Amino acid sequence: MMKIQRKINISMIVLSLLSVFLLYVRITDYYQLTNKWVEHYDDHLKNYILVLWILAAILILVDVVLVYLWQKDISKGIWFGYGSLVLVFVGCLFQFNQAPNYKSYHITPYPISAMAVEKEVNSKNYKLSEQPIYFYRKTDSSYSKVRGQIRAYSLTQENDLPCIDMETLERELGKKRYNKVIKNADVKSNNALFFKYLNDDARSSRVTFNNLQKTTNLQEALRFIDKN
Repeated sequence: MMKIQRKINISMIVLSLLSVFLLYVRITDYYQLTNKWVEHYDDHLKNYILVLWILAAILILVDVVLVYLWQKDISKGIWFGYGSLVLVFVGCLFQFNQAPNYKSYHITPYPISAMAVEKEVNSKNYKLSEQPIYFYRKTDSSYSKVRGQIRAYSLTQENDLPCIDMETLERELGKKRYNKVIKNADVKSNNALFFKYLNDDARSSRVTFNNLQKTTNLQEALRFIDKN
């Protein structure tokens, strides 16, 4: 009987430690990854972390009760505590496997204003804070594919790129200012990347990659961005 009791005690300690480990990993992941990737929290994320903290509170309560029961040598209560600990562990294991895809909440390419695009494109100077701008036309048939590939690049390289819908750009700037921006950016297609950078002579230069629906053009553009 003593051997069985000892095995039960050891198994409870193991279950408690495993539960603590699972909760620690997922709670730490939640705060680190939401801080990095998430701009807007939905009910799924809120409920996920709430359940984790509830499980943590229940685990603490069960452990405290079990310690008390061990001290009082109340065997019937220990069996009840053991069953509760098993249920908590199952809950922790379930939540561990239900971790959200935090990157799916990240907005990239991210939209910027028409005024910001106009200022950057028309300016002859280069600033370190400037990023390549993705010009697109949402009605274009290849828009979703190209945007998806740029998004995948941004998430992998952790390099978010700004973007602007050319219809929005024209509507907000007006025809004349819009044409000037498109001309200065040398945009000649419905999917294009405009990039200002410093050349080998430390002078401001610019390059535009058009027709990004062609895989070779998009790959060339992204390689160029990585190098500069």
